Amino acid sequence: MLILWIIIFIVSLIVLIKGADWLINSAEKIGLAFGLSPFIIGVTIVGIGTSSPELVSSLAALGG
Repeated sequence: MLILWIIIFIVSLIVLIKGADWLINSAEKIGLAFGLSPFIIGVTIVGIGTSSPELVSSLAALGG
């Protein structure tokens, strides 16, 4: 059973890293398409993307 949880942990870690890469690359493409500076891209788009899971969990806690 321990081996299964180790495999799940490793797969989850890989998915997390790939998701972070996807978020950064997509945010850069969106920002450049709108003509934004890299600073604005980092502050707004990536900030919203990284804060949204916390927002969703907070809203779920309020509703349930």
